[in-house]
Amino acid sequence: MPEELKGKDFCDPEDLFSQIQDEIAQIPTIYFDFDKSMLRNVHKKELERTAIMLKRMPNLMLYIEGHTDQRGDDAYNQKLSEEGRMR
Repeated sequence: MPEELKGKDFCDPEDLFSQIQDEIAQIPTIYFDFDKSMLRNVHKKELERTAIMLKRMPNLMLYIEGHTDQRGDDAYNQKLSEEGRMR
């Protein structure tokens, strides 16, 4: 059993929900460098930590999405988005 769940009341859904919310709140916002669709190395560890959390809670589903910013026209940002999906 994960250390942070020891002492929790598994019959109290609010207690578990609070624990899950705390863990989800620790997932950082990840930014990409300008003109890049690859993750920065510093953020890979954050995503690995998130993957470990998801393995511990296999029924938890997260919606993860990415967006381009306003520093390019629509065609440029569309191309950049498609590059990211192909990796």
